[in-house]
Amino acid sequence: MFFDKIYHQNENLLIVKKNGKYGFINMEDVIISTPKYDLIYNFEDGFAKVYLCGKCGIVNKKGKVVCDTIYDYVSNFKNGYAIVALNEKYGFINSRGEAICDIKYKIVSHFVEGRAIVESDDKISKNKFGFINEEGKEICKLKYQRVHDFKDGCALVHLNGKMAIIDIYGNEICKNVYTDIARLENGLFAIMENQCYGCMDKNGELVLPIVYDSITEMKQQL
Repeated sequence: MFFDKIYHQNENLLIVKKNGKYGFINMEDVIISTPKYDLIYNFEDGFAKVYLCGKCGIVNKKGKVVCDTIYDYVSNFKNGYAIVALNEKYGFINSRGEAICDIKYKIVSHFVEGRAIVESDDKISKNKFGFINEEGKEICKLKYQRVHDFKDGCALVHLNGKMAIIDIYGNEICKNVYTDIARLENGLFAIMENQCYGCMDKNGELVLPIVYDSITEMKQQL
């Protein structure tokens, strides 16, 4: 087959164009996917996003359709999952193209330590952030005003002007009593209450009383 245009590509594949449609071939000129898509993005980690009739899907390097072109948007895979959007709602698919949860969230982020930030589409509540696990299950109520990605098995969350720490199961390690919490090294956290500072560990246990004007982490210089 003769092509109208051949584009340089990574991962030992070339994108080709024929009659306004795109496909891809390998470096031996073997057709892996006949030109049938309206657009093909670069391959990353063995997967490429494809568009057809305004919808997005995913194919692998063998030309197999991993995810049909049914979504308005599909991100690249990260940590085994891709973000998908449909009708201005967001969810996730795994590397087999299977949806792991309903496409129902207003905002989502990529998985970090097996947990992803999600925001509910509740138009009444102002407290609507939380997390889901890799099975698509919400590990806590979507009740927080703001949340941070997990690190070392715990995440910082905000509720009603206070902060807390939750574990990977959504349990609050410490309640929302602190005005501010900041991560330090070695699993410790600086905490503030009533304009005084202290320090606690990742289990919520105080290691320094909340009596100091400030706490500054010392960096060892080699």
